Amino acid sequence: MLSMIIDNISSFMYSKLLVIILIGAGVYFTIRTSFPQVRLFHSACKAVMEKPDDEDVVSSFQALMVSTASRVGTGNIVGVSSAICIGVY
Repeated sequence: MLSMIIDNISSFMYSKLLVIILIGAGVYFTIRTSFPQVRLFHSACKAVMEKPDDEDVVSSFQALMVSTASRVGTGNIVGVSSAICIGVY
């Protein structure tokens, strides 16, 4: 019974409707914020690539890489261990 309910909810959530909603939200917020991905790309690259004044501090690039590694690594560990515990193939 519970399995059927969860299956119905999952089928509804992960359908074409979800893709349409996510793309629509992305387009809406991109237009609403005046295309920051395009407008601010140069300044974002400049901020990441600039050298720090002091050698003993963490650079912007190092901070970005540590942040990305921690998020991706944690997601992979948690995702695999959750799948093993639940028993989903």
